[in-house]
Amino acid sequence: MSKVYLVGAGPGDEGLITVKGLRLIQKADYIIYDRLINYNLLNEKKSDAKLFYVGKEGMKSSWKQEEINNLLLKCAREEGKITLRLKGGDPLVFGRGSEEALFLKEHGVSSEIVPGISSSIGGLIYGGVPTTHREVSRSFHVFTGHTMDGPAELDWENLAKMEGTLIFLMAMSNIETIANKLIAAGKNPDTKAAFIYKATRSDQRRFITTLKDAYECKCNNDIKNPSVFVIGDVVQFADDIDFFADRPLKDRTFILLRKKEFNQDFKDFLIDNKAEFLELETIKYTPIHDDAFNKALKNIEAYKYLILTSRNAVEFFFKRALELGVDFRRFYNIKIASIGQKTMKDIEAYGFKADYVSEKYTSDEMIKNITSKFEKGAKVLYPHSDKAKGNIRAALSDYDVDAFEIYKNSDEAYEKMYLEDKVYDIFFFSSSEAISFNKFYPELMSKARIYSIGPYTTKSIEALGYKVYKEAKVHDSEGMIDLVKEEINYEE
Repeated sequence: MSKVYLVGAGPGDEGLITVKGLRLIQKADYIIYDRLINYNLLNEKKSDAKLFYVGKEGMKSSWKQEEINNLLLKCAREEGKITLRLKGGDPLVFGRGSEEALFLKEHGVSSEIVPGISSSIGGLIYGGVPTTHREVSRSFHVFTGHTMDGPAELDWENLAKMEGTLIFLMAMSNIETIANKLIAAGKNPDTKAAFIYKATRSDQRRFITTLKDAYECKCNNDIKNPSVFVIGDVVQFADDIDFFADRPLKDRTFILLRKKEFNQDFKDFLIDNKAEFLELETIKYTPIHDDAFNKALKNIEAYKYLILTSRNAVEFFFKRALELGVDFRRFYNIKIASIGQKTMKDIEAYGFKADYVSEKYTSDEMIKNITSKFEKGAKVLYPHSDKAKGNIRAALSDYDVDAFEIYKNSDEAYEKMYLEDKVYDIFFFSSSEAISFNKFYPELMSKARIYSIGPYTTKSIEALGYKVYKEAKVHDSEGMIDLVKEEINYEE
């Protein structure tokens, strides 16, 4: 039997998972996850890790707890494999983690629990509400607002007498009952209360009210789960402590589809602006092993020019050269042409300098201003993807060109994920990304704000029947970021 880890993913923001929890995601062979986790955490998994979605919403579920238990057991029976049960919040705070741990023990499987930040605490913090405060609240008490049999039956008289903070989870269908029972038991009707909806997420909402007006507040604002309901004098500090309300990109979720290694500058910008984003790597890039290309690398001195039009081309070209043991000193006579500053910097990371860099970052620009300057008849090496448009190859008819497909991009291995039905801001850095995303999520594509890196990608999107919301003026990552900066400045 293998070990099972029950890991809390925190209330929603991917940065709130523990270091230990993140390391286990990176090592796990099987990951069984819930609806409320941040999907970016799944990008940290091993390439061959298998995912199982067992999400629930309210009292509805396509997976019964018994079925989840059996799935855990089935995975755990594979010797030498690591099974991870990834839950929103903390696995033992109304997460049924203890039930799963006991079930596994009964069947001879050892488990380990990794705590997570519960929304009962973390959710309040993001709403500016402290759980305790000196001379105001010296304790806090967390309750479920719903059981399998309906509204939770609690000792309302004792609850009404408690001077600490009262926190209710999963309670939205029973707010009227909770408020009435507490007031009937003697709780001051004017006690401050608050709802924090979707804590830590881009569409988080906080509503300040009183105990007597809580149900009306809930109805008037259509507050649903997942929400935290808090009652107590600590709510008075919410406006002064709140750090999350001032976020220029609230209510928006940005989808980035490139390899996550290429998104760091974009992610840093979004994180700095407290924005929510989702990385969906629908396309996987894999090397194409070609004996003719290997022979070309081993005879690298024969070439006068090397054309690298993308960051992926740089990665797969130099990786293959290293695998073959090609001495980089043999590149001394080669001139390198590239498209874009990022591609240029990736080339520099391997110890080389791009001699020609297309300023407008398009293949047409490279043809016009770079390849046209090559010596006629010179020998050119042009490694590219299996989806290359062909215009560069066609423009090199006056040269002795060896063009090779050295990597392919495919979405065959991608498993569609459950995504909330809402309007997303989707950034497409290539035509392939647009075609692939539309294949899996046409229902989201049809309502999204679509951003395109340049004219070729725009044409592909329009050919799919969609309108581009904005196209980058500069066709690189910085140009895409500038589109969002423009909107922030406009809103300000």
